[in-house]
Amino acid sequence: MTLNADTLKSLLYDSVVWLGHVSLAYMATILGFIVSMVLIVVVGDRVSIRWLIAEPVWGVEMVCGFLAGHWCYRKFPSRTAFLAWCVPGTILFTIVLQWQHKMSQYDPTWQTFFGMRCGGSECLYQLFLTAPFYTAVSYSVGAAFGQRTKKAGV
Repeated sequence: MTLNADTLKSLLYDSVVWLGHVSLAYMATILGFIVSMVLIVVVGDRVSIRWLIAEPVWGVEMVCGFLAGHWCYRKFPSRTAFLAWCVPGTILFTIVLQWQHKMSQYDPTWQTFFGMRCGGSECLYQLFLTAPFYTAVSYSVGAAFGQRTKKAGV
């Protein structure tokens, strides 16, 4: 199989667009963190809403990811948006495996990465690994909805 100039241009373009979608998914995570902080300041740190704006759900971040994915797919349509979760997913999966192998005797893997009872610095794993993965998955789902609404002409 030989690669001609058009095929190489297409591969390069798709790669750049995919990296753009991955970057936008991470930006949606940061936006979600900002919105969550504003909600905590405005509403307070009530237990009734804490489960929605923080670990283990990361609801605000996922909503931001979904809306960003929907909007970005409509502006920059590419099927690579559906794969925005691959980078954060691979990073999370790799770190979870390493944790399971080395540190699970001290702290349960599930609680550290996906539970509500992470302790101290272990919660940073959820902040920097789990939340971006959830946001990127919702970004890809939002892009899929963006594709459906674009086809429907909505």
